[in-house]
Order: sequence, then structure tokens, then C-alpha cells
Amino acid sequence: MIRTPITGLVCLGLAATLFVGCSDKAVPTEQQANAIQQLEAQSIPRTQERFLEAVMQDDAELVRLFLDAGMNPDVTVLDKDGSTPLNIAADHEQMEIVRSLLKEGADPDGKDTVTGHRPLHTAVFHHDTEMAKLLLNHGADPNATLSRGRTPLAVAIAPRPSETVEAHVQLIQLLLDQGADPTESDADGRTALMEAASYGERELVDLLLHQKGVKVNRQDDNGVTALMEAAFQGDPEIVGALLSAGADPLLKDDQRQAAADYARRGDHEEVRMMLLKAGS
Repeated sequence: MIRTPITGLVCLGLAATLFVGCSDKAVPTEQQANAIQQLEAQSIPRTQERFLEAVMQDDAELVRLFLDAGMNPDVTVLDKDGSTPLNIAADHEQMEIVRSLLKEGADPDGKDTVTGHRPLHTAVFHHDTEMAKLLLNHGADPNATLSRGRTPLAVAIAPRPSETVEAHVQLIQLLLDQGADPTESDADGRTALMEAASYGERELVDLLLHQKGVKVNRQDDNGVTALMEAAFQGDPEIVGALLSAGADPLLKDDQRQAAADYARRGDHEEVRMMLLKAGS
């Protein structure tokens, strides 16, 4: 193995050709040699930049060729966000490229050097359950956080217009089954239950209420509860479910506003009366 203080990632190819950015392989295999020959035959430069470009262009065949030639699957040059190849592929929803990168040892928790985004957060942002499952099966941390403390579960709560309720519940259930902690809060004290209530996601609220350790009366940094969020949204079913789970309608936020006040602000008289009755 030849090493250089400049890149720290140099290995031998055909005819002692230096391949910057390759993975740690002492002797080129026949597969590696063949891949290098194919790249040379197509006059494709064997550089980190060209590899990352292939990932961004969703060129699964070329990405596979680079990896076979020994490219390090975790290089982070060129992209302005410091994105890893795996995070780019996840963002482009390129399952084939994601599989190839993981097979070659890409870090499933590798985060972008600028944004701090991680592949699992990216996959659940797109509500790509199959990709999330693949990443989790390769060791992605279901409780890893972004810069503001948001976990994959928190990111996944937000609904997508074209998605069915069943598909959304399936994604959340996957994360919970794989160890996502529903009691975690972000930097603002927000929990998954609060987020689900704020989006009016009935099925998710019900699912989260049945998770061990979830506290229905937890307040965020502004004193807001899941019940207040539900009251403002005006869904009597969610409000009823929270009340049945022990939500306190008399709790007040930092502005001395209770859940009934939130219902009034949202112009939901039926819910306001329900809350006043529950608190009497």
C-alpha cells in the first residue's frame, strides 16, 4: 500500500497508477483491475470529483464501476454541503446506488460536513420506508440527531401530500420497532407527539400514545402541550384521544393560555366547549 501525506487515501492500480480516493485494499483484485481498465477505456478520470458527480447524476452503473475499482464510498470532496455519496443518493431516492455504497462499507450514519444531515434523516424526509429500512439494517442510528436535536422520528412525522395514512404509519412504526425513542425532544423541547398533534395526524397520535414512556402532558420550551396543538388544529378525535390518555386541559403555556384558548384562536367552538367541559 502506498500512502501520501496529501490525501492519505492512495492505492495502486494498473501499471502503478495512483487512484486518489480509493478504499483500503492492499492488492488490486481482478475485479478492481477490470474496473480500472473499463474506466480508462472510456477516458473517465479516476478522481473523487468524478465519482461524486456520478452519484449526483444518478448513474448507478458508473458508481458501481468506481466502487469496483476501489473508490472510497465515503469521500466528501466537491459538494458545497460536504454531502457524503450515501446522503446524496438517499436524497435522490436512488436505491440501487445506496445498496452499492452500503455494500462497499459506506457509513450509514455519515453526516454532511456543513449541514449535518444524515442518510436516515434524508430517507425519512422523503418518507422512503424501504430505504430507511435498508439503512437501519446496515446500522443507521434511529436516534441520531441533526444540529437542532431533531431525530429521524421527528423528521418523519411531517406528512407528505401524496402519501396514504397507512404508508405514513408504516414508516413511523418501522422507526419505533428499530429503537427510535418517542420520548426524545429537540432543542426547543418539542416531542414527536406534539408534532403529530400539530399536523392533525390522528393515527400517529394514537400510535405514539401507546409507546412506553410518552408523557402526554409534557410541555415544550414555550409551555405548549400536545393538547394545545390539537386544540388549535380543531380535531375533536385527537383532542378526545389525548384527554382519554390523561392530557390536562387546565395546563397553561408561557403566555398563560390553556388548550381552550388555543381552540378559540383556531375558531373551533366544538373543541373549545369539549375542553371547557373536561376542565370543569
